[in-house]
Amino acid sequence: FVPINGQSTLITHYHPSQHPLRPQAGEFPMQPQQPVNPDQSMHPQQPGNPNQPIYPVQPLPPLIPDMPLESWPVD
Repeated sequence: FVPINGQSTLITHYHPSQHPLRPQAGEFPMQPQQPVNPDQSMHPQQPGNPNQPIYPVQPLPPLIPDMPLESWPVD
């Protein structure tokens, strides 16, 4: 038990050490990407008026992730 625990701890330390560093970097950009994804999609749609899309895009993101997000794909 003693050696196993020692090894387990070492492995756990190694994994979390490398994991948090890599996953964190990926998670950070991923989180903003999710909300940005919908924004980017709309931006390219209306590249002519970047100001206009921003207005409708702002109110849309909060509503989409609230409940519609699940409703959209479910439908």
